[in-house]
Amino acid sequence: MVGAYLIFWPMHYEGLAGVPRRYLDLRDWHSFNKFDDLNKMITVVSIIVFAAQLMFVFNFFYSIFKGRKVRTQNPWGSNTLEWTTPINPGHGNWPG
Repeated sequence: MVGAYLIFWPMHYEGLAGVPRRYLDLRDWHSFNKFDDLNKMITVVSIIVFAAQLMFVFNFFYSIFKGRKVRTQNPWGSNTLEWTTPINPGHGNWPG
């Protein structure tokens, strides 16, 4: 959430200041040079958020293929319905 706010709030501020969207190069627009540091900050935060997403994707697939397997039916002692299903459920999940 913090990364999304750090990316899109400054973009919103730039839009309110009149910076045009979807322009590859703003160097010819001298009135927008004051936003160079803000654009660099947005770029750095975007790279950090992308790296965090890559860590999530790596952890997701690592957990699927190499993660610990649940050996007991309810390892956390929860009383919600999803923990009443067997570890290897058949068709329909619950008896009856």
